[in-house]
Amino acid sequence: MSGPMAATATFAHVFTDAPIVPGTTVVRATHIAELRAAIDSLRMWRGLASVTWTDPVLTPGSSPIRAVHLLQLRSALDGVYTADGLAPPAWGPPPAAGTTVVAAAQLEEVRSRVRAVE
Repeated sequence: MSGPMAATATFAHVFTDAPIVPGTTVVRATHIAELRAAIDSLRMWRGLASVTWTDPVLTPGSSPIRAVHLLQLRSALDGVYTADGLAPPAWGPPPAAGTTVVAAAQLEEVRSRVRAVE
């Protein structure tokens, strides 16, 4: 074979408890860690700076999932969309810091946005 060849890289992040079902699936530290890893990979492939996550190590069963974790996921993923020349996603209402529990639907929303730019 001779001449130029092209290759396309594809990502296929496999998420635990897919899909996250509101009212059924309990939001866990694993869900946040998987999303962080997926977003870090997407950012790396686009030459974007890595994210300094709040509470970088979440211990299953003992680390609470906080509003800041969700907000950081959204913000870090917005950068991926911008790097691709796309408008950042329209996100659902943000959780209120210290008062709102991160909902399963909010994490599934981030997962679907990750899959859209893989």
